[in-house]
Amino acid sequence: MKKIFILTLLCVSGLWASAQHERPVTSVAVCAPADHSCFHFLLSGHQHSDLVDASGYASFIERVLAVSPETKALEAELEAELRNSRVGIGPENPEAEIAYFIKRNTSFEMNVSQGFDFPTVYVNRGRIARLSSDKSRAAHSSAMRRLAGQAQVMYIDAIYYNNLVTLLKLSLKNADHLVDILARQLESGDATALETNKVEVLRLDASTRYRKALVERDNNLRSMRRMAGLSEDFEVADTLYPLFDIGNTDDFVARAAELDYDMQGASIDTLIAERQVRLARSEWAPGFKVGYRLNMDAKEPSHAVLAGISIPLWGRAGTMRAAKASREAANRTAYARKSDLITGLESVRASYLSSLETLDQYRGLLRRSNTVELLNKALEAGHISMLEYLSGLDIWFSTVESIIENEHDAALAAATMQLCLTEF
Repeated sequence: MKKIFILTLLCVSGLWASAQHERPVTSVAVCAPADHSCFHFLLSGHQHSDLVDASGYASFIERVLAVSPETKALEAELEAELRNSRVGIGPENPEAEIAYFIKRNTSFEMNVSQGFDFPTVYVNRGRIARLSSDKSRAAHSSAMRRLAGQAQVMYIDAIYYNNLVTLLKLSLKNADHLVDILARQLESGDATALETNKVEVLRLDASTRYRKALVERDNNLRSMRRMAGLSEDFEVADTLYPLFDIGNTDDFVARAAELDYDMQGASIDTLIAERQVRLARSEWAPGFKVGYRLNMDAKEPSHAVLAGISIPLWGRAGTMRAAKASREAANRTAYARKSDLITGLESVRASYLSSLETLDQYRGLLRRSNTVELLNKALEAGHISMLEYLSGLDIWFSTVESIIENEHDAALAAATMQLCLTEF
């Protein structure tokens, strides 16, 4: 894209300067077969369709996932959650006490006891702990995927700003040249003040948009440097988007839904809720208590074995109803999450296909119209006024910018689709 924009826009400036340049025949095409299984921008003037070098893009994503502060925080959070999930699944703490009786015949008494729940309680607690660990891992993978998505957007935005800045810079250069031409024509009486004012407005608009694009590009690079821990001299020179492997889009939604970690977490929640119901049921079984007592009487020591039972009459009241309510909530949440997920995946897929179709239409229009050449011929023949020429030229620049915008949208959609199919 950068090459075609530079060549075409330089041609525009050259025509205004009345220089004779050979118009390039290179055009831009999108590699998109019938099933849209690839997303790769190529220059059709090339004899061989070489793949775009995506090493910089891949290296940046890998670095972000390896060294960014967000990655370190997510790893620490996962470690803490895995450890917390194993807390509280064992028996209660043992109890020990010593009694000292002060009397004429001094004596001591020592008691040691341990309480136990019914065995099924510990089984259910252990399984809930394992499910909680699985959910924590799924949540960690989902967070890492979102982090990779942020890095993807930043890099794709960097490519977009490179193309946009190139276009706006040449648009501004062309506007400056037009202002100089009309200023001389105004002095000689060949142009009007209205035409000159129109070009001044166009130049101001081009200058404003160019400066804004520079600021946005620099802000994006600054965020990339912070996230990946890169030096201030880090730059992105790419102007072509990398190849995104999304396979056949017809079954994309089904494949992506299976690999969605948030959906997996919601499914694990339903399993945890079901296990909580079993736990609440098992906690209604009697508990046990065993122990040992030693009495060191001055005359005759005595030993005793303690055994007791705990009957849950009031302490567990309402636990079964609460567990069943949580199970119902988890099931409904999982259903709602799946519905939202399918809708979102279908929207991304539709956006991707729509962007490809729009790109084909814009590029076909740009190839067929030869707007700049026709405008120059019409102006030289006196068929249109200078204002009509400027209006037509503005439309041409808008068309080229629309191509850049739709390339960006299509790349973001393709990157999102690839990310949804990537395991973490």
